[in-house]
Amino acid sequence: MESKKVIAAARPPAGMGTPTREVLRALRVTRPPAAVLVGAALAALAPLGLLAAAVVIVVRMSSYGVWYITAFMVAFTAVTLLLAGLAWRGTKRTVHIGEYDGALFVARLATGFCVVAAVVGAKLAFIDGDDVPWTFALPFIGTAVLWLPALAFARPSATGWADQVLLNRGLPVRDEDEAQLLLMARPHDCGHTQPLGRHPLVPVADRAGRGWAVDQPCAGCRRPLGSLFRLVPADRQTDAGGGDRMWLVRSADQALGDVGDLAGRSPAELVRLREAAAVAARCAEELLASVPPDRDTVPGRGQRGRVLDVWVPRTVWSRASITEQVTRWRSVLGGVDAELAGRAGQQ
Repeated sequence: MESKKVIAAARPPAGMGTPTREVLRALRVTRPPAAVLVGAALAALAPLGLLAAAVVIVVRMSSYGVWYITAFMVAFTAVTLLLAGLAWRGTKRTVHIGEYDGALFVARLATGFCVVAAVVGAKLAFIDGDDVPWTFALPFIGTAVLWLPALAFARPSATGWADQVLLNRGLPVRDEDEAQLLLMARPHDCGHTQPLGRHPLVPVADRAGRGWAVDQPCAGCRRPLGSLFRLVPADRQTDAGGGDRMWLVRSADQALGDVGDLAGRSPAELVRLREAAAVAARCAEELLASVPPDRDTVPGRGQRGRVLDVWVPRTVWSRASITEQVTRWRSVLGGVDAELAGRAGQQ
């Protein structure tokens, strides 16, 4: 628990890391400035050093008892691998999105250790009167090396890198419809999701490619959404999956319930109802299309994306259940269109 507090105080990289293959793919398209590459190479010394330290210490402890080795290896290796993984995540972000704070996470952690080492060394030298071994200088030398990337990241060419590859921060999508899907299915930082319907997406482009940005406030907290979506080739797998589509279908079912008499609804209500029904119908049709001809349910790989609540029955993934949803929302769409057309004819 105390180790967790110490690590959190050093501000490790937050959120999920970008897969290494995605970072390498982006590097083939857009080459970062030399300062960024030098800083990333220096930052990579941290995870490599942590892994090397773990191997050396475990090997040197091989002469101790098996139970002692097992207990120490589990605790030490777990912490070391955690630190190395966080450091590697921060290193990848330097070249991928121009975020440098995470790459200095281990340097901040080592600085805190050096403060403790300096206090201990001062006590030995000035209070106890003992000779301080030369090895006391090693943590300070290592920490100085860990801070070297900051010099490269401070270069003007590095400070502007984040703006040049802003879209690398966005979710990969294959088209605008998929961007709309993720915008509605994935919650904002405040926990709220956006209403079902078409949302205004602003086309944007930078050195990373093309995509869309969301220029509207969150429906829950009213803060800017700040969502970004990066366009990728149509044959690429993205984060959008059947879980997102099923969540939207069920959200429409819970939010709209029994549509009831359309004649008593205002034109604005009918428009909102049509937009929500169109989203639900499209998602249900895409789910139905993902059911293989020789199966009766959506396969596990087709259920990627947002995880449904644990109490949702597995039968929602069946062909019969999805077909029922398609029929229902297509019927709602037809009823709304007929009502709007009838009102237009009366004017």
